[in-house]
Amino acid sequence: MPFDPNSIAILEAMIGAMAVVWAISAAVYAFIYEYFDRNYGHEAWSYAHGEEEPKGTQRVCQMLLRLYRNERTFSAFLVAGIAAFVSILVSLGVLFVGVDDALRVVVLFALIVFGVALFFFLYLFTHEIRTSIDQMRTYSEKILARLPPGKAPPESAPH
Repeated sequence: MPFDPNSIAILEAMIGAMAVVWAISAAVYAFIYEYFDRNYGHEAWSYAHGEEEPKGTQRVCQMLLRLYRNERTFSAFLVAGIAAFVSILVSLGVLFVGVDDALRVVVLFALIVFGVALFFFLYLFTHEIRTSIDQMRTYSEKILARLPPGKAPPESAPH
């Protein structure tokens, strides 16, 4: 049975949405990696490959936590990218083949994969924004804590 125009529009919208979100996520991933590499890459390399053994200092522990968080984030980007690719591929296949009663499960599969991919992208974007907010809050709190007594910021400064 051929598609009705609404079904075709939905599948085309799914493909377009996934393609756009996938492209944005690729840019976000590149930004995150470049930021890490520029600010921490040399230090991580020296801890991993340097001539001296790393000590169990707070700085090394912070680096290990940073590496773990980035590894988790990059793994989630990988899963989300694969889910987006599968969603686009299945949606294109359904558009080319059409749907009869036997293939309705394929359409359901396309919708499920689409939903999973959107969920992963939502997680990635909100997680990255949340960690940035946390970092800004931490910087503010640490700067305020280090100010000498009686040297509070002006009332117009947010705190």
